[in-house]
Amino acid sequence: MNKNKILEKLLVIVLIFTLTFANFAFVTKSYASFADTLFGEKSDTGSKDVEFDAYFGTEEEKAFSVISDVNNEDLAINMDLNIKGNGYLKDSKIQILGTEDKELNFNLKEKTEFEEVVKNFEDNTYYLNQIDGDSEVRIEVPIEYKNEEFINENQISSDNKIVFSGTFVDNEGEEVEVSKEVTLNVSWKDEKEINTESEATKYIDYGANQSTDGKVAPPKPLRTGILHISIHGILKRRQASTKRFLAKWRKIWYILYEICFALTA
Repeated sequence: MNKNKILEKLLVIVLIFTLTFANFAFVTKSYASFADTLFGEKSDTGSKDVEFDAYFGTEEEKAFSVISDVNNEDLAINMDLNIKGNGYLKDSKIQILGTEDKELNFNLKEKTEFEEVVKNFEDNTYYLNQIDGDSEVRIEVPIEYKNEEFINENQISSDNKIVFSGTFVDNEGEEVEVSKEVTLNVSWKDEKEINTESEATKYIDYGANQSTDGKVAPPKPLRTGILHISIHGILKRRQASTKRFLAKWRKIWYILYEICFALTA
């Protein structure tokens, strides 16, 4: 009997450890993903002589995620490219892409102030001219809300990738492939609630309006409905889903604790 109790206790301990470790792994992965979005990717491009970064804000106050109003006309992605030493960078490009087969949740505005750096622009890709050593290049890409007739959750908040690649040639002629990917999260909000009003009116059939004295009353509307749609509803549903997940794990942990306490009593 004592052996069975000991075995039961060991099984409960193993079960608790397994569930706790699985939950810890999930939370750790989530926070790692959040940290990548918040602090960006590491600076290594494959060569100490080439540095690349993409961010919102200023160089002193970089941000890798942003929540912007849909009417904001001053939002831009800053991309810094620093070529050190006596070499040069060739065949380089910068792609602005969605993630996981998703499209960008913003539009790129046209801007030609960096014509000396950009050779061509096509399919959200900037093809760069050759950049010599000891050069610091900044490309500012204005973006705007993608205004479409139908929207989904991905358009409201989504990760987007800035992918840099090219070939660095050092002063001895040796070529090194360089690349870096930065993840930027863009979320949109509307300060003013978006309301769609739709009135549905139904009239009584002509014959149904005839009174007992033979007179016909004019048709009257039976119902008028107004539909309100808020753009913030999608984000609220996501927050509610996260709260339900955490509440579920608290309940499971409490039940396991009660079982363990009962077996060890």
